Amino acid sequence: MRKIKNYKHFRKEPSIWGMNVKAFMVFIIIVICSLMSLTTGVTIPKLIVILLIIGVSYLICVSLLSNRGLFSSLSDEKLPKKISKYE
Repeated sequence: MRKIKNYKHFRKEPSIWGMNVKAFMVFIIIVICSLMSLTTGVTIPKLIVILLIIGVSYLICVSLLSNRGLFSSLSDEKLPKKISKYE
């Protein structure tokens, strides 16, 4: 008798804060770079600008970069349509 393994959530992509992994890495790089600008001094206008940059980059990473169209066209890491001949 053959045994068929059932892989649940096999095609599910990982999501961190609503972004895929590549968009999350871009967001973290932007956050680190913007927070490093605080080493030269802390002022209220600079804090507001940094918060705006982080907020806008979060929205861009969630909406644009997490879509399948942009990064899937750049990478070749595609899963096959069928995992086995029994599907």
